[in-house]
Amino acid sequence: MAELTYSVTEAARALGISRHTMYNLIHQEGFPTLTVGSRRLISRELLAEWVRAKAGGQKEAAPVLEHRDGRAEQALAGTASASSLHENRRHCQV
Repeated sequence: MAELTYSVTEAARALGISRHTMYNLIHQEGFPTLTVGSRRLISRELLAEWVRAKAGGQKEAAPVLEHRDGRAEQALAGTASASSLHENRRHCQV
């Protein structure tokens, strides 16, 4: 059966941050933690929702566009004008 929670160390590892940074996060209002005895635990499901909310509600990663010359870049929805998107599509393929 899958675990429902992370320890502070496991959550830090899952987010790719230090334990120190994780301890700072768990003290922020709205961060999904619970206390069981003397342990501070982080809900896996609520942590994933928190990350999505902090990322602007994206449910999936932005697609990676590959340039004709082989370079890759992350496509950021809503950050470019229509003309620059049209120009980018001429030089990139999805």
